[in-house]
Amino acid sequence: MKNHTLLHFFVVEGYLWDWLTAAAGIVINLIVPAHALKPLDRYYSSTDPTLSYPVKGSSVPSSALYVLVFVLPAVVFAMTAAIRRSGGLVDWHHAALSIAEGFALATGFKRWTNLVGVLRPSWLGTVQKGVVGDVEDARLSYPSGHSAYMFFSMTVLSLYLLGKLQLLSRPSQLLFLKSVLALAPLALALFVAVSRIADYKHSPADVNAGCFIGMLCGGFAYFLNYPSLFSPDSAEPRRRGVGREDRGSGKSDEAGTLYGTHNFYKYALSATASISRGLFSGQLLHCHATGRSIQHHSGLLLLMPTAVCARKRSYVIALEVNNNQPSLYPAIHRRVH
Repeated sequence: MKNHTLLHFFVVEGYLWDWLTAAAGIVINLIVPAHALKPLDRYYSSTDPTLSYPVKGSSVPSSALYVLVFVLPAVVFAMTAAIRRSGGLVDWHHAALSIAEGFALATGFKRWTNLVGVLRPSWLGTVQKGVVGDVEDARLSYPSGHSAYMFFSMTVLSLYLLGKLQLLSRPSQLLFLKSVLALAPLALALFVAVSRIADYKHSPADVNAGCFIGMLCGGFAYFLNYPSLFSPDSAEPRRRGVGREDRGSGKSDEAGTLYGTHNFYKYALSATASISRGLFSGQLLHCHATGRSIQHHSGLLLLMPTAVCARKRSYVIALEVNNNQPSLYPAIHRRVH
């Protein structure tokens, strides 16, 4: 991409509109259900044992909740960006955008569903104390906000770590240990969720609903900005409009056309996939750089971009076979849309 300006990134690729949409959704969801509308005034019995639990404080107060939901992922994203250096800012942006979009979705489901007016397990004790703000809050038991917010954030973080470690797309040593570390944020979210039951703030049904909402919103927001965890590109953010400038540059996209930049040639050559020699057309070639065996035919073997260079996923690399001797041919054979 020739134009690296912020204007191109946010306007042409459209990320500005995503940020504005997420911000608008968050503001509407936080203000309208809480101030413009009131939850249903549900019937209850003063002898109902499910509403007679004691009033307790929160094991995880709201201040700690928002640190876990926003600060913890931001620190992990920043550390990853610092380690990556090249492309780190784009990666941090996409991860932060996933958090913003996930929060907008989670607040929408949580705040509007709260209007059904389900009472907290400590409802009767709260009414006896007579604090107006606490009484109004005690009508918002279903679904659990702590559970929804923690699970959307930690789902994004776990998926982010799974993608960066490429645990589902590339075999590696210590696979189970890495998987446990990547899923640790979900264990933290589960701890916060069950603390709401222990503190008599929510029933198990409230917490289950919050967990479901959070995981759904977090997963959806993550995959808006990142590819599948099974893709060889799972460690890279999903960019929009990659190669648009190239289409208007007059450079041919026809199959067999030599096309690329000096950096691309350099990267392709540095990959230097060792190809087994002495194979005849129609047999399998083995690429030692990627561990993949691929069928070749008609003198050309197309190697998918992620097999050699994940950052050049708009292209494919061609392997040329001459006199039954396959060799790496660092040219873009055709564009992949």
